[in-house]
Amino acid sequence: MASCRSGTDISGLPTLRDAVVAALRGVGVEVSAAHGYTPHVTLAYVPKGEASTIVAPQLPLTFAGMTARVGDRWLDIPFAKPATMS
Repeated sequence: MASCRSGTDISGLPTLRDAVVAALRGVGVEVSAAHGYTPHVTLAYVPKGEASTIVAPQLPLTFAGMTARVGDRWLDIPFAKPATMS
């Protein structure tokens, strides 16, 4: 599967990412440095090779949490205070 993604420009996101990486490393999780960090929102997954008709909507968003992927495991991490982006 391939992901359809929309780039994001959210103030403070790189700082949040650095804090999450530090926390994960602090509990012994190996964080890959194989590629850079590209902030995005995954809109959908489609079979590889298929064209996507997904269009990113232009609307305010509220993020109540995030998901971290460790190998084949997905970990949902709720935020203490939801973050809103318009």
